[in-house]
Amino acid sequence: MRSRPRLIAAFIVVPATLATVPPMAHAQYVDPGAASVLLQVLIAGLVGVAAVLKLYWRKITGLFGKRSGGDGEA
Repeated sequence: MRSRPRLIAAFIVVPATLATVPPMAHAQYVDPGAASVLLQVLIAGLVGVAAVLKLYWRKITGLFGKRSGGDGEA
């Protein structure tokens, strides 16, 4: 009778999962605020990239900077 817990779980998990899935929406209307949110996401991304560049600028430029060789020429 090991299948009984699986059967009970199936009767609980499957309906609970189906209850949380929203029905398909066939909407054709886009809210006017959607463009504003998209613009805010793009600006936040640019500011985030700028902040990371500012924090790691010396390490980034150190990778591409001139390296002094052992022969005295720079």
